[in-house]
Amino acid sequence: CNPQVVEVIEKFIDIFPLSISMPDGNGRLPLHIALLQKSPSWEKILRSYPAALECRDPVTGLLPFQLAAMSTSNDETEDEIEENEDSLSLCFQLLRKNPCLATGLGKMKSRPQSLIKQQIMARYKPRVLKLEEENERLKQRVKELENQLKNVTVGTSENPKWKKRKSSSTLC
Repeated sequence: CNPQVVEVIEKFIDIFPLSISMPDGNGRLPLHIALLQKSPSWEKILRSYPAALECRDPVTGLLPFQLAAMSTSNDETEDEIEENEDSLSLCFQLLRKNPCLATGLGKMKSRPQSLIKQQIMARYKPRVLKLEEENERLKQRVKELENQLKNVTVGTSENPKWKKRKSSSTLC
């Protein structure tokens, strides 16, 4: 890959950081394209947009670590063999960033999620996880309050000192 092209891509990312989450006309994210082109700019893209690691390429249906492992030729020269070893190394690096991506690959549905759904999930996943955690905490708190209320109502029936208050209504 041309070092000047990589430099231009990285400058572009610095100037327009939101561009790394925008798909092209085929729905591919910059990370997908960088991996397919074997561009070293994938590292900067991934540092700036780590959620892209979980987004499937809409054209192939592959995850980024799978794209990195793709080889282009069956009749390999010595240089191509070395390049494929680099691809496997890159695949391993990407997989180490999120090993959970490899779980259940044998059980995958044939069609991946739509690109829009992938982007929504990638962008909002941290928020969703926080809300799920908060929801669990609130459920626990509701159970605690229900138990306290239960104990109070059990206590009132056993203890005659506890009487229900009559509402005081005053007429003018």
